[in-house]
Amino acid sequence: MKPCGQARGRYVAPLLALALLVSSRLAFAEAMGPGGYFGLGFGQSTMNDAGTTLLGTTTQDQDTALKIFGGVMFNPNIGLELGYVNFGRFTGESPREDWKASGVNFSLIAAAPVPDRYSNFSLFGKLGLNAWSVDDNIPSFGLISASGTSPSYGLGAEYEVNRQVGINLQWERFADVGDPNTTGRSDIDLVTANFVYHFRPIESPYPYGGRRRGRY
Repeated sequence: MKPCGQARGRYVAPLLALALLVSSRLAFAEAMGPGGYFGLGFGQSTMNDAGTTLLGTTTQDQDTALKIFGGVMFNPNIGLELGYVNFGRFTGESPREDWKASGVNFSLIAAAPVPDRYSNFSLFGKLGLNAWSVDDNIPSFGLISASGTSPSYGLGAEYEVNRQVGINLQWERFADVGDPNTTGRSDIDLVTANFVYHFRPIESPYPYGGRRRGRY
């Protein structure tokens, strides 16, 4: 069992890095191409292998998930993103078991604006690594904690309400979350709706000399 302070300490450096990423984007908004962004989202997480991970459950279990993220697009098509996800709590029934998971995710972003007729829309993909943490509480055994790193990937679509504000939908898969020898391991699927704020100069509405194109 890991002390609570150590578990929380795992996230200090990544969250500080996220804060620095966003603040530096504010300072250098005109120097790094289409720009940086910051977002908040919520949605549904699904544990795909609950039947082999939780005691007395079916093959799936679901809960509400929350996420916070920020990133920088170096050009209209390529960028990097750092985020934190609370996947929620999954419950076993016999005996009672609470399985909680969260993660810090670092991803490469590839974006593609939809053709001009739908120029406020864009599609994007994500490929990265997820530094996960799992706390598995079984009353008859106590709390078991595990942490590790595994792949993640996803797809999404965004609509720009205006130059600064966007709304997007994302599907993501976080593979192999948990330790198969202690907490149990499962892929977790995440579907979220997200509010995104883009750090773009208001006085320059059309970067690169053309119409506004897509997410970034």
